[in-house]
Amino acid sequence: MTATIATALLWLTAGCESESTSPPPKATGQTPGETREQDLPWLTDVTAQAGIDFVHDKHETGEFRFPEINGAGVGVLDYDNDGFYDLYFVQGGQLPGVEGGRLLSDQLYRNRGDGTFENVTRRAGINATGFGMGVVCGDYDNDGDVDVFVYNTGPDTLLRNNGDGTFTDVTAEANLGDPRWGDGAAFLDYDADGWLDLFICNYVAWDPAHERKCTIRDTAQRDYCGPITHDAEPDTLYHNNGDGTFTDVSVEAGIHELTGTGMGVGVADFNGDGLQDIYVGNDARPNRMLIQQPDHTFLDLANEMLVDRNEWGDEQSSMGITIEDFNLDGRFDLLLGHFWDDPNTIYLNEGGLFRDASRRTRLRIATRRVTTFGMSVLDLFNDGNMQILLGNGKANMASKVIRNESNPYAEPDLLLAWSFEDQQFTDVTDQAGPVFDTALCTRGTAIIDYDNDGDMDLVVFSNNGPARLLRNNAPKSSHWLMVRAVGPDGVRDAYGAVVEVEAGGKKPRRRPVYVAYSYCSSCDPRVHFGLGKATVADRVTVYWLDGRVSTWHNVPADQVFVARYADAAAGNSNRQDWDTTFRPPGYGRTLSLSR
Repeated sequence: MTATIATALLWLTAGCESESTSPPPKATGQTPGETREQDLPWLTDVTAQAGIDFVHDKHETGEFRFPEINGAGVGVLDYDNDGFYDLYFVQGGQLPGVEGGRLLSDQLYRNRGDGTFENVTRRAGINATGFGMGVVCGDYDNDGDVDVFVYNTGPDTLLRNNGDGTFTDVTAEANLGDPRWGDGAAFLDYDADGWLDLFICNYVAWDPAHERKCTIRDTAQRDYCGPITHDAEPDTLYHNNGDGTFTDVSVEAGIHELTGTGMGVGVADFNGDGLQDIYVGNDARPNRMLIQQPDHTFLDLANEMLVDRNEWGDEQSSMGITIEDFNLDGRFDLLLGHFWDDPNTIYLNEGGLFRDASRRTRLRIATRRVTTFGMSVLDLFNDGNMQILLGNGKANMASKVIRNESNPYAEPDLLLAWSFEDQQFTDVTDQAGPVFDTALCTRGTAIIDYDNDGDMDLVVFSNNGPARLLRNNAPKSSHWLMVRAVGPDGVRDAYGAVVEVEAGGKKPRRRPVYVAYSYCSSCDPRVHFGLGKATVADRVTVYWLDGRVSTWHNVPADQVFVARYADAAAGNSNRQDWDTTFRPPGYGRTLSLSR
């Protein structure tokens, strides 16, 4: 026990207060194009070698205060525009209205480009000391520099990137800083005006002065409460005014009376009408599908579209969300993480209506005995297939199985493989390497190609534990393509656009330009495609938010291809509905069903 405490103190000292001033450690990452050793595990923990020493502090008081167990996440961004993606870790520390604890700041680690990182928090002028839940990164002011929005238990924080390696807290002047408990957020351009708007999931009405007291079932032992013991909250939609400020348009958008316990958010055009919709995963309450109407109001059609509850009609505890086209039909499906004994769910989009395919795809069997918060989809082998990392960790002691003696809330993470042919998930955790041997209490997970070698790596964030960087070592002889879609302003990632790649005679695959998936995290904005044996992509198509379509042919593999909206505006476009290729009867109508 003494050794464990001492180790934890060392972690906290190194990861929460210190900033790297030592010379860069020796690089350990491979250079782009270098062949990896075939006998290495698929994923390797390179956190220490990379110089990352961040440890999350949940401010454990012994009073089982609800926010302690939920945080937190990690942001992936290239804040200095050097082409190497950096990491922003969200910290806990001192709960608002609660005495004790340490006032700790979030931490920014700069990618040196040699496989290592340095802590530049102080140099960057960051002093974000709220009790953090998550982060979303995006260029809200269209100046070419990625900004950071942190949502907290308590007032949120907007950090404007000054373009010189520093940030300024502009929360007040931007009209943000909601004091409620934010537990999910996304930047999106819902009205396609070229400026990133902001959607925030508000969790529950939590008051430290009136903390609920809950116990483990069948015992008198104190434990963390769940969301049903607190009042639900409505979510918030902020419109970007284009002048550095935001306006709360929740009332105008028609969502101000839709209460819930939001923890996950997914943004895409789910009904094929060319408008951005918002899916909200609620904890122990029905999920919401906010379908945008032509006047930029939203209707909650989750019940009509069959995504509010699972196939049994049960409300689920939804946490992490990811959006993919799992059956290559050109429509975006949903994958959701849930509570222990409440298996994860996959909803397949069948043209505006969805089908819970969790049983048929064997997802229920694989995930019944874990609590999944983070989830990241990647192609480990660049062969065109998909693997899914599930970041697991208990929210309370509903499961009494102890996986880690030093942390009763720890659960093992899982790695699932998805078969496009069989349409099933297979647990391949045992094949992936020893990084899965140690159970931690995982929350946020994020995808990043930190070494720019063309395969996607992972960042895994632990509640009250260390962050980990997992390098992709999976054996591969396949090719890849990453697409960075740049919007009308010529500098900003085009959130909401859709990238479609066709290569090697296979069915085209579509992926959204979107970063706010998983749980409380913000991912690499470059859209990755494994090409298998194909040395070129026969066709790369980008469907922009305003309906323009850009197509490039015979794009060489093994590069980051920058697709610019300017090419569409200059005439390299086909102005048509982006979803005509895969449009079944009725798909693409604006749904406005009465409840």
